[in-house]
Amino acid sequence: MATPRDIRVLAFQALFELDARGDEDADAVRAAMSGDREGLSGEVKEKDLDKAFGLALAAFRDRRAADDEVLRLAPG
Repeated sequence: MATPRDIRVLAFQALFELDARGDEDADAVRAAMSGDREGLSGEVKEKDLDKAFGLALAAFRDRRAADDEVLRLAPG
């Protein structure tokens, strides 16, 4: 089973892919997550990949609100 850290690592990797490709290519990003998982501490199962991808997709889709909040809190 993947550790919470492993899921966060996978989510960040997926988020970078989404940022590069856009969410209209989300299916391809999710499919690519099934590749080599070198450096992760636990065994990664499909449910772990689904969770990581769900986190990444949610963050990607809410990025404008997050950017606005960062600008509000740290305008400089």
